[in-house]
Amino acid sequence: MLLFARKNQHLMIQGYKVIMGSNCYEGSNISSSSEEEFSRESETSGQELKDSLLRKFGGRISNLKHEFTKKKKKGKLPKEARHILLDWWNSHYKWPYPTEGDKISLADTTGLDPKQINNWFINQRKRHWKPSENMQLAIMGGLPTLPAAGGQYNIYDD
Repeated sequence: MLLFARKNQHLMIQGYKVIMGSNCYEGSNISSSSEEEFSRESETSGQELKDSLLRKFGGRISNLKHEFTKKKKKGKLPKEARHILLDWWNSHYKWPYPTEGDKISLADTTGLDPKQINNWFINQRKRHWKPSENMQLAIMGGLPTLPAAGGQYNIYDD
């Protein structure tokens, strides 16, 4: 109740200042000391509020600070895993689409998740694989389904 009365007194003083000007206390029975006292009490209650909030949410704030300040991982795979994947890539360059069994085997060998293996191959094909002209025609349906008499299509020719 006392705090409410002090707040009301503070508001009245502020209003009086606005109406009469900042030097309104001269010759009046309203003292600036009551406003200073209210200001000190506000600072004290503000500090109490801050302390209370820190006690209640300090752990969460600390976790958020840690998350925002830690460095982001660049996303590179371990060097050894990249070498294993590149070895597979180089030996299957003409058709770099690993089977599900190949992906599981590569995941076991590299220690990566199957999703990481899959994403690595998708990115590798987009960035570094250029299918041969015959392969592009076969994929797009440009080659006939049956080869000409006795001949075979070799879609792996460059």
